Amino acid sequence: SCLDHLAGVAAALPEAILSVVLVLQPDPTGKAGPMPDPDGSLWPGLDLTVVRRTVPGVSAARNAGLDRLGDRCDAIQFVDVAVRPTAGFLRAALARLGEAPLVTAPVAFQESPSAQGSGAPGGEATWPAYRVVFRGFVWSSLFRADAVAGIRFDETIGPGTPSRHQAGEDSRFLHAVLARHPLAGIPFLAEHPVARLPRGDLREKVARYAFGQGY
Repeated sequence: SCLDHLAGVAAALPEAILSVVLVLQPDPTGKAGPMPDPDGSLWPGLDLTVVRRTVPGVSAARNAGLDRLGDRCDAIQFVDVAVRPTAGFLRAALARLGEAPLVTAPVAFQESPSAQGSGAPGGEATWPAYRVVFRGFVWSSLFRADAVAGIRFDETIGPGTPSRHQAGEDSRFLHAVLARHPLAGIPFLAEHPVARLPRGDLREKVARYAFGQGY
């Protein structure tokens, strides 16, 4: 369903080419069946590459995507399986990406984006850089590819690792980007929230991540 959504975004954004690196991680439950390697016809409009990993870990998966993209693209977004960016967000972010190493947007924990996202002050055009770091969501931002060249996630922490530090890899990545490109404010697209699908264990996940960030 994530790839179906991105194919729809690609169709609505003809001025850009979406290069998607799909990083498949092992299923710890063993219940998920194998996903067929796409032949290009399942998701038209996507320049799709599949990378299969035998070791789990969100940070390592994102690094694998960065390594595979190389210099193939101008901008990068980390789209987790439950993230739903819109063509409007990408179009607006691309238009402002020359101002800063990244452009960020509100987060909406719902089935699809709406005019408002959680934590989105109305009409705000910029966010303080420190606020972007401490919020710690990379998937609601679009990064300039040259601005993150050589920067990687810490693969020893975060979801999918044995570390008690089950969060914070996003904040560390954001801090590294903004330390390289020191700015007081980051463009904020208040009218273009990025949706993340709701989940039944969200309360438990927030508690687990809060402990991880504190750790």
